[in-house]
Amino acid sequence: MIVELELNQIIIPQGMLPRILTGVVEEKVEEYREMMEAGTEFDPIWVWNRDGSYWLIDGAHRLEAARRIGKKTIKARIFSIKEIKDEVQFRIKAIEANIRHGLPLKREEKVILAKTLYSMGVPIQELQKLFGVAERTIYNWAKGIKRREKPEELKEEALRLRAQGLTQEEVAKKLGIDQTTISKWEGKYDNLQKLQNVIIPSQKDDDEPDWDLLEKEWQRLKDEGFWDQDIDEIDEKKKKVGRPRKEEQEDTRTEEERIKDEIVTFLASKALTIGWKAVFKVLEEARQELEQLSRKSVRGW
Repeated sequence: MIVELELNQIIIPQGMLPRILTGVVEEKVEEYREMMEAGTEFDPIWVWNRDGSYWLIDGAHRLEAARRIGKKTIKARIFSIKEIKDEVQFRIKAIEANIRHGLPLKREEKVILAKTLYSMGVPIQELQKLFGVAERTIYNWAKGIKRREKPEELKEEALRLRAQGLTQEEVAKKLGIDQTTISKWEGKYDNLQKLQNVIIPSQKDDDEPDWDLLEKEWQRLKDEGFWDQDIDEIDEKKKKVGRPRKEEQEDTRTEEERIKDEIVTFLASKALTIGWKAVFKVLEEARQELEQLSRKSVRGW
Protein backbone atom coordinates (compact mmCIF):
# COMPACT_ATOMS: atom_id res chain seq x y z
CA MET A 1 0.00 0.00 0.00
CA ILE A 2 1.37 3.41 -1.04
CA VAL A 3 0.25 6.48 0.90
CA GLU A 4 1.38 10.02 1.73
CA LEU A 5 2.99 9.87 5.18
CA GLU A 6 3.88 12.83 7.32
CA LEU A 7 7.65 13.05 7.78
CA ASN A 8 7.35 13.35 11.55
CA GLN A 9 5.53 9.99 11.67
CA ILE A 10 8.54 8.12 10.31
CA ILE A 11 11.03 6.56 12.73
CA ILE A 12 14.61 5.80 11.75
CA PRO A 13 15.54 2.76 13.92
CA GLN A 14 19.11 3.52 14.93
CA GLY A 15 21.53 0.64 14.47
CA MET A 16 19.06 -1.49 12.50
CA LEU A 17 19.54 -0.12 9.00
CA PRO A 18 22.23 -1.56 6.70
CA ARG A 19 24.68 1.36 6.48
CA ILE A 20 25.69 1.09 10.12
CA LEU A 21 29.15 2.54 9.45
CA THR A 22 28.53 4.82 6.50
CA GLY A 23 25.29 6.38 7.71
CA VAL A 24 23.68 9.11 5.63
CA VAL A 25 26.00 10.40 2.91
CA GLU A 26 25.84 14.19 2.64
CA GLU A 27 26.67 14.30 -1.08
CA LYS A 28 23.80 11.93 -1.89
CA VAL A 29 21.32 13.95 0.20
CA GLU A 30 22.31 17.17 -1.64
CA GLU A 31 22.02 15.42 -4.99
CA TYR A 32 18.50 14.24 -4.16
CA ARG A 33 17.54 17.68 -2.77
CA GLU A 34 18.50 19.40 -6.04
CA MET A 35 16.60 16.79 -8.06
CA MET A 36 13.48 17.19 -5.88
CA GLU A 37 13.59 20.98 -6.26
CA ALA A 38 13.84 20.45 -10.01
CA GLY A 39 10.65 18.38 -9.94
CA THR A 40 12.07 14.86 -10.16
CA GLU A 41 9.69 12.16 -8.93
CA PHE A 42 11.30 9.51 -6.73
CA ASP A 43 10.12 6.02 -5.92
CA PRO A 44 8.22 5.76 -2.61
CA ILE A 45 10.30 5.09 0.48
CA TRP A 46 9.63 1.82 2.32
CA VAL A 47 8.31 1.74 5.88
CA TRP A 48 7.14 -1.00 8.25
CA ASN A 49 3.92 -0.48 10.19
CA ARG A 50 5.04 -1.82 13.54
CA ASP A 51 2.09 -1.51 15.91
CA GLY A 52 1.19 1.92 14.58
CA SER A 53 4.80 3.18 14.34
CA TYR A 54 6.32 3.59 10.89
CA TRP A 55 9.90 2.27 10.86
CA LEU A 56 11.97 3.32 7.87
CA ILE A 57 13.13 0.33 5.82
CA ASP A 58 14.60 2.10 2.81
CA GLY A 59 14.91 5.74 1.76
CA ALA A 60 16.98 7.60 4.37
CA HIS A 61 18.57 9.91 1.78
CA ARG A 62 15.21 10.70 0.14
CA LEU A 63 13.64 11.33 3.55
CA GLU A 64 16.39 13.78 4.58
CA ALA A 65 16.30 15.54 1.21
CA ALA A 66 12.53 16.02 1.56
CA ARG A 67 13.01 17.56 4.99
CA ARG A 68 15.58 20.02 3.64
CA ILE A 69 13.26 21.38 0.99
CA GLY A 70 10.50 21.80 3.57
CA LYS A 71 8.18 19.00 2.53
CA LYS A 72 5.70 17.80 5.15
CA THR A 73 4.78 14.47 3.57
CA ILE A 74 6.40 11.85 1.39
CA LYS A 75 5.14 8.88 -0.62
CA ALA A 76 5.69 5.63 1.25
CA ARG A 77 5.16 1.94 0.57
CA ILE A 78 3.82 0.49 3.82
CA PHE A 79 4.62 -3.11 4.78
CA SER A 80 2.20 -4.63 7.28
CA ILE A 81 2.96 -6.96 10.17
CA LYS A 82 1.80 -9.83 7.96
CA GLU A 83 4.47 -8.97 5.36
CA ILE A 84 7.26 -8.33 7.89
CA LYS A 85 6.62 -10.36 11.03
CA ASP A 86 9.52 -9.34 13.25
CA GLU A 87 12.76 -7.38 13.56
CA VAL A 88 14.77 -10.12 11.86
CA GLN A 89 12.64 -9.88 8.72
CA PHE A 90 12.79 -6.10 9.00
CA ARG A 91 16.60 -6.17 8.89
CA ILE A 92 16.61 -8.57 5.95
CA LYS A 93 14.12 -6.47 3.99
CA ALA A 94 16.23 -3.34 4.59
CA ILE A 95 19.38 -5.09 3.33
CA GLU A 96 17.55 -6.42 0.25
CA ALA A 97 16.32 -2.92 -0.56
CA ASN A 98 19.79 -1.44 -0.14
CA ILE A 99 21.41 -4.05 -2.36
CA ARG A 100 18.71 -3.49 -4.98
CA HIS A 101 19.43 0.20 -5.54
CA GLY A 102 21.20 1.87 -2.64
CA LEU A 103 24.79 2.91 -2.13
CA PRO A 104 26.99 -0.21 -1.97
CA LEU A 105 27.62 -1.53 1.52
CA LYS A 106 31.18 -1.64 2.79
CA ARG A 107 32.63 -5.09 3.40
CA GLU A 108 32.89 -4.30 7.11
CA GLU A 109 29.17 -3.49 7.17
CA LYS A 110 28.31 -6.76 5.46
CA VAL A 111 30.36 -8.69 8.03
CA ILE A 112 28.63 -6.99 10.96
CA LEU A 113 25.19 -7.45 9.43
CA ALA A 114 25.86 -11.13 8.67
CA LYS A 115 27.06 -11.77 12.22
CA THR A 116 24.00 -10.05 13.67
CA LEU A 117 21.54 -11.97 11.51
CA TYR A 118 23.34 -15.26 12.13
CA SER A 119 23.15 -14.71 15.88
CA MET A 120 19.40 -14.13 15.46
CA GLY A 121 18.96 -17.50 13.80
CA VAL A 122 19.07 -16.75 10.06
CA PRO A 123 20.43 -19.86 8.25
CA ILE A 124 23.82 -19.79 6.53
CA GLN A 125 22.29 -20.46 3.11
CA GLU A 126 19.90 -17.50 3.40
CA LEU A 127 22.75 -15.19 4.41
CA GLN A 128 24.82 -16.41 1.50
CA LYS A 129 22.05 -15.52 -0.96
CA LEU A 130 21.34 -12.22 0.77
CA PHE A 131 24.92 -10.94 0.56
CA GLY A 132 25.84 -12.68 -2.68
CA VAL A 133 28.98 -14.34 -1.32
CA ALA A 134 30.23 -17.91 -1.02
CA GLU A 135 28.86 -20.09 1.77
CA ARG A 136 32.36 -20.48 3.18
CA THR A 137 32.63 -16.69 3.45
CA ILE A 138 29.54 -16.59 5.68
CA TYR A 139 31.02 -19.36 7.83
CA ASN A 140 34.17 -17.28 8.27
CA TRP A 141 32.23 -14.12 9.06
CA ALA A 142 30.02 -15.88 11.62
CA LYS A 143 32.81 -17.87 13.26
CA GLY A 144 32.54 -17.82 17.03
CA ILE A 145 29.08 -16.20 17.01
CA LYS A 146 26.48 -17.86 19.23
CA ARG A 147 23.02 -18.32 17.75
CA ARG A 148 19.85 -17.31 19.56
CA GLU A 149 17.45 -19.34 17.42
CA LYS A 150 14.43 -20.93 19.05
CA PRO A 151 15.37 -24.55 19.91
CA GLU A 152 12.21 -26.03 18.38
CA GLU A 153 12.84 -24.25 15.05
CA LEU A 154 16.47 -25.28 15.00
CA LYS A 155 15.53 -28.87 15.81
CA GLU A 156 12.98 -28.95 13.01
CA GLU A 157 15.53 -27.65 10.49
CA ALA A 158 18.20 -30.11 11.68
CA LEU A 159 15.89 -33.11 11.34
CA ARG A 160 14.75 -31.91 7.94
CA LEU A 161 18.34 -31.74 6.70
CA ARG A 162 19.07 -35.19 8.17
CA ALA A 163 16.04 -36.58 6.32
CA GLN A 164 17.55 -35.21 3.10
CA GLY A 165 20.61 -37.39 3.67
CA LEU A 166 23.08 -34.95 5.24
CA THR A 167 25.36 -36.33 7.95
CA GLN A 168 25.22 -35.01 11.49
CA GLU A 169 28.55 -33.29 10.93
CA GLU A 170 27.26 -31.53 7.80
CA VAL A 171 24.08 -30.41 9.56
CA ALA A 172 26.07 -29.17 12.57
CA LYS A 173 28.26 -27.03 10.31
CA LYS A 174 25.32 -25.64 8.33
CA LEU A 175 23.32 -24.66 11.39
CA GLY A 176 26.23 -23.75 13.66
CA ILE A 177 25.25 -26.17 16.43
CA ASP A 178 26.95 -28.97 18.30
CA GLN A 179 26.79 -32.47 16.83
CA THR A 180 25.86 -33.87 20.24
CA THR A 181 22.68 -31.78 20.18
CA ILE A 182 21.61 -33.38 16.91
CA SER A 183 22.16 -36.85 18.38
CA LYS A 184 19.95 -35.93 21.32
CA TRP A 185 17.21 -34.66 19.00
CA GLU A 186 17.32 -37.92 17.05
CA GLY A 187 17.00 -39.91 20.26
CA LYS A 188 20.43 -41.44 19.76
CA TYR A 189 22.47 -39.73 22.42
CA ASP A 190 21.96 -42.21 25.26
CA ASN A 191 22.54 -45.20 22.99
CA LEU A 192 25.66 -43.68 21.49
CA GLN A 193 27.01 -43.02 24.98
CA LYS A 194 26.50 -46.71 25.81
CA LEU A 195 28.15 -47.70 22.56
CA GLN A 196 31.08 -45.40 23.32
CA ASN A 197 31.75 -47.31 26.54
CA VAL A 198 31.71 -50.60 24.63
CA ILE A 199 34.03 -49.53 21.81
CA ILE A 200 36.56 -47.65 23.92
CA PRO A 201 35.97 -48.70 27.54
CA SER A 202 39.10 -46.93 28.76
CA GLN A 203 37.96 -43.48 27.57
CA LYS A 204 37.17 -41.01 30.31
CA ASP A 205 33.65 -39.68 30.72
CA ASP A 206 34.71 -36.09 30.03
CA ASP A 207 36.54 -36.97 26.79
CA GLU A 208 34.81 -35.89 23.56
CA PRO A 209 33.40 -39.02 21.84
CA ASP A 210 34.21 -39.80 18.22
CA TRP A 211 30.64 -39.26 16.99
CA ASP A 212 31.38 -40.29 13.40
CA LEU A 213 32.87 -43.58 14.58
CA LEU A 214 29.90 -44.24 16.85
CA GLU A 215 27.41 -43.47 14.09
CA LYS A 216 29.13 -45.89 11.69
CA GLU A 217 29.32 -48.68 14.26
CA TRP A 218 25.74 -48.12 15.39
CA GLN A 219 24.54 -48.34 11.78
CA ARG A 220 26.58 -51.50 11.22
CA LEU A 221 25.09 -53.14 14.29
CA LYS A 222 21.57 -52.17 13.23
CA ASP A 223 22.23 -53.68 9.79
CA GLU A 224 23.17 -56.91 11.57
CA GLY A 225 19.88 -57.02 13.44
CA PHE A 226 20.40 -54.81 16.46
CA TRP A 227 18.12 -51.84 17.16
CA ASP A 228 17.90 -49.11 19.77
CA GLN A 229 16.55 -51.32 22.53
CA ASP A 230 19.27 -53.90 21.87
CA ILE A 231 22.22 -51.60 22.53
CA ASP A 232 22.80 -53.23 25.91
CA GLU A 233 23.45 -56.52 24.10
CA ILE A 234 26.33 -55.03 22.13
CA ASP A 235 28.73 -55.56 25.01
CA GLU A 236 28.28 -59.30 24.64
CA LYS A 237 28.86 -59.01 20.90
CA LYS A 238 31.99 -56.97 21.50
CA LYS A 239 33.45 -59.65 23.73
CA LYS A 240 33.46 -62.06 20.80
CA VAL A 241 35.83 -59.85 18.78
CA GLY A 242 37.74 -58.21 21.56
CA ARG A 243 38.45 -59.13 25.16
CA PRO A 244 35.94 -59.25 28.00
CA ARG A 245 36.01 -56.43 30.49
CA LYS A 246 36.84 -57.73 33.97
CA GLU A 247 35.44 -54.94 36.07
CA GLU A 248 34.04 -57.13 38.84
CA GLN A 249 36.63 -59.94 38.68
CA GLU A 250 40.06 -60.11 40.15
CA ASP A 251 42.61 -59.38 37.48
CA THR A 252 44.82 -62.50 37.35
CA ARG A 253 46.44 -61.65 34.05
CA THR A 254 50.18 -61.38 33.71
CA GLU A 255 51.68 -58.09 32.58
CA GLU A 256 52.16 -59.53 29.08
CA GLU A 257 48.52 -60.64 28.91
CA ARG A 258 47.27 -57.26 30.09
CA ILE A 259 49.34 -55.45 27.45
CA LYS A 260 48.10 -57.84 24.78
CA ASP A 261 44.46 -57.27 25.78
CA GLU A 262 44.90 -53.51 25.65
CA ILE A 263 46.46 -53.72 22.20
CA VAL A 264 43.69 -55.97 20.88
CA THR A 265 40.95 -53.72 22.30
CA PHE A 266 42.57 -50.65 20.77
CA LEU A 267 43.04 -52.26 17.35
CA ALA A 268 39.50 -53.64 17.38
CA SER A 269 38.17 -50.09 17.81
CA LYS A 270 40.35 -48.82 14.95
CA ALA A 271 39.14 -51.63 12.70
CA LEU A 272 35.66 -50.12 12.86
CA THR A 273 36.87 -47.16 10.82
CA ILE A 274 39.67 -48.45 8.58
CA GLY A 275 38.88 -52.19 8.41
CA TRP A 276 40.77 -55.22 9.64
CA LYS A 277 42.94 -55.52 6.53
CA ALA A 278 44.33 -52.03 7.06
CA VAL A 279 44.78 -52.72 10.80
CA PHE A 280 46.87 -55.84 10.11
CA LYS A 281 48.99 -53.89 7.63
CA VAL A 282 49.62 -51.16 10.23
CA LEU A 283 50.32 -53.81 12.86
CA GLU A 284 52.96 -55.47 10.69
CA GLU A 285 54.64 -52.15 9.98
CA ALA A 286 54.60 -51.37 13.68
CA ARG A 287 56.12 -54.79 14.47
CA GLN A 288 59.00 -54.13 12.08
CA GLU A 289 59.66 -50.72 13.64
CA LEU A 290 59.59 -52.22 17.11
CA GLU A 291 62.15 -54.86 16.08
CA GLN A 292 64.48 -52.11 14.89
CA LEU A 293 64.04 -50.18 18.12
CA SER A 294 64.66 -53.32 20.13
CA ARG A 295 67.95 -54.04 18.38
CA LYS A 296 69.10 -50.54 19.26
CA SER A 297 68.06 -50.78 22.89
CA VAL A 298 70.35 -51.89 25.73
CA ARG A 299 68.19 -54.84 26.73
CA GLY A 300 67.51 -55.98 23.15
CA TRP A 301 65.40 -59.08 22.76
